[in-house]
Amino acid sequence: MLVEWLALAKRKLLSGPYSLVVVKDRKPVFVGNRKGLIDLINVIDTFFPLVDAAVADRVVGRAAALLLLYARASAVYAHVLTKPALRLLYGTSTYLEFGTLVEALARYCPFEQAVQNVTDPEEAYRRLRALAYRTA
Repeated sequence: MLVEWLALAKRKLLSGPYSLVVVKDRKPVFVGNRKGLIDLINVIDTFFPLVDAAVADRVVGRAAALLLLYARASAVYAHVLTKPALRLLYGTSTYLEFGTLVEALARYCPFEQAVQNVTDPEEAYRRLRALAYRTA
């Protein structure tokens, strides 16, 4: 079930200029195309928790991984996944698929910097949500 939903989310993500697709109950419930984490934060604010949801994201760095853990996303596809994000997600209950694995995102990414030393997903959500709405 979730693997099928993740495949649907992945196909939709890669079919257009989308940055984030969330599938629940066999249908996309969110399709976004904004850069940064604002779409993911909006999804969390609207659909929390993301249990029984499949999330396809164009780029998943450490900050996005912390948000996905906070949201309890059941399945995640990252077109590009960073090694720090993989270390966070590996071994959790989140089913994970990815396209390309990279070392890290650019050092000047304000979202990555904001959670550089944060290990608690809830604390990361609070920091990233505040930062996203300050910069939006």
